Amino acid sequence: MRLLEEQFHTIRLQQAQFFGNLMVTPIAAEPKFKRNDIKTFDELASVGLAEAAEISESGSVNTIRILNKSESYLAIFDNDIIIGAKQNRVAKSTVLVPPHEAINLPVYCVERGRWHYENSRSFHRSEHSISPLMREKKMMMMKAGESANIQHEVWSDVDALSQKLEAFSPTDDYTEVVSRQRYRGESELVEFIKNCKGNGYIVANGNKMFAEIYYDEQTCRCQSIKSIKSWLADLTSQMTTDARSNTLIETALMNSLWHRVRSIGVETTYEASGAKQGQSVLLEGSFVHGLIYL
Repeated sequence: MRLLEEQFHTIRLQQAQFFGNLMVTPIAAEPKFKRNDIKTFDELASVGLAEAAEISESGSVNTIRILNKSESYLAIFDNDIIIGAKQNRVAKSTVLVPPHEAINLPVYCVERGRWHYENSRSFHRSEHSISPLMREKKMMMMKAGESANIQHEVWSDVDALSQKLEAFSPTDDYTEVVSRQRYRGESELVEFIKNCKGNGYIVANGNKMFAEIYYDEQTCRCQSIKSIKSWLADLTSQMTTDARSNTLIETALMNSLWHRVRSIGVETTYEASGAKQGQSVLLEGSFVHGLIYL
């Protein structure tokens, strides 16, 4: 199915901006169906209306418990990192938790060298998210039926990133490695995202290009600011992504093919068809979040 064509009246790309070798193009996507009853984990946890914890005293590396205590649907995105408890984790995929319900959330560890409580027995939001490279690998392996191997690949990617950035953590913690970095143009990129109008971005960093769209502008802004260091961490030495006009990219997005896959919460989840990697999530027919590598 042409999911984005069904969900949006139009998808329009704005003027691309360059931050060194990183190209960022805002997207204005006009949804056909809008919802106002979705909040992120970050929003709800900050006011005590969402909690995340280990599933038991002994815990499980690849599962945690998410509790939504609000009247809204709780969204946690596939690149969301939560920190604390026995070790830091990242969500397996984008999930929606209904009001006043709890789910067991599949996760992967991004901090291999710790398995004990430190400052808190609960999880809380991270200022960072996992990199586009790690997200693409995760999606590729899920599509290939290799989910059992993803945890090892995540740890390998954290090791590779540490080597690349020459930044090491005593617990092999991805968030610690990324947070230490200071990039030229980073502050300008933060200001650009803060002042941008739109609910998505095309990001090209080296030889990778992807499009990410959210259900509203504010969520897009907050999630993108968290992603900036990971976008920059993935940079290669030069821009080798093929040049395509905005019109061609807009058409490619609208015509992209998707098929339904198994969901974790109450969301309806779709996977990009063919050789492309991507995931989109709807709630009762309304678009919530989508990511596709172009």
